[in-house]
Amino acid sequence: MEREKNHGISNNTRDLVTTMYHLRNLDIHKASPGDSQTFPVIFDRKENYVTIMYIGKETINTAIGEKKCYKLAISINDNELLKGTNNNLFWITADGNKIPVYAKFKVAIGSGELKIKSATGLKN
Repeated sequence: MEREKNHGISNNTRDLVTTMYHLRNLDIHKASPGDSQTFPVIFDRKENYVTIMYIGKETINTAIGEKKCYKLAISINDNELLKGTNNNLFWITADGNKIPVYAKFKVAIGSGELKIKSATGLKN
C-alpha cells in the first residue's frame, strides 16, 4: 500500500547521510575533545537532533592506507535506534579531504560497520 504524508521540518534540516558529509565543512581542527554540536536531521519520518561529539585524533588502517583521523561520536536525541554512549563512531581523515573512512554503530537489532573501499580524484 502506497501512502503519501507530509512532514514539517526546519530550513536547515538534512538527512543523516548529508549531515555526515556536512561535517567535512566544519573546522574540526579547532575542536577540543568533548566539544559537540547538534544538527537537525530527518530520521524515522520525523525531525530529530543528531549530536556529534569530537573524541580526538586516531590513526587507523584503511583500504586507502594508514590515515590520521578525527574520531567522532554520534547520538540521536530522543531516539532508541542508536544504542549506547560512544558506541556509534565515525572517522574522517584529518587532512584537507576529510574523507569518511570508517563508521561503526550499535542499533536495536545488532551492530554494523562501514569501511571505505577506495577514493579517487582527491584534491589534497
